[in-house]
Amino acid sequence: MSDTYALDVSLRQGNGHRSAHGLGSSRDRHACVLCELAPPLQFALPVASQLIQVGMSMTVKPTPPSANREKVRATVPKLIDLTEHVLFGDVWERPALSKRDRSLITCAALVALNRTEQLKGHLERALNNGVTADEISELITHLAFYGGWPVAMSAAMVAKDVLAQRKA
Repeated sequence: MSDTYALDVSLRQGNGHRSAHGLGSSRDRHACVLCELAPPLQFALPVASQLIQVGMSMTVKPTPPSANREKVRATVPKLIDLTEHVLFGDVWERPALSKRDRSLITCAALVALNRTEQLKGHLERALNNGVTADEISELITHLAFYGGWPVAMSAAMVAKDVLAQRKA
């Protein structure tokens, strides 16, 4: 992060030092072996509404820019920043769901909401994440009964184009 201030929040000083490590109380707070071996915990405090980074535990992996994001970056720079760093850099990287599962969920939501402009890119992403053409077909057919026939037909047209482009 370029615009952050580091803050050392080491527990090397102050009351309750050893109890903070679960070692009980001690008058000799400098006798803590944990603090002698471990570096102080570092926090990067955000400037200009950036993400908070705690130690090395959070890795932000921004997604590569897309043509559509580049078209509107100058108009809504913060939206694009959030898209790349929070949505794709954090949410899509969470381990509880695979990227394949996230792709299926996202495509289902976009089909049901009739968001065909965003559906194209997410169908491409889904194919890259291991979703098959047959699964996309089944997803759209299934959603015809929950989201409606018109949204399923619109999604089918988008899927047809994405799959044809992929074969070319």
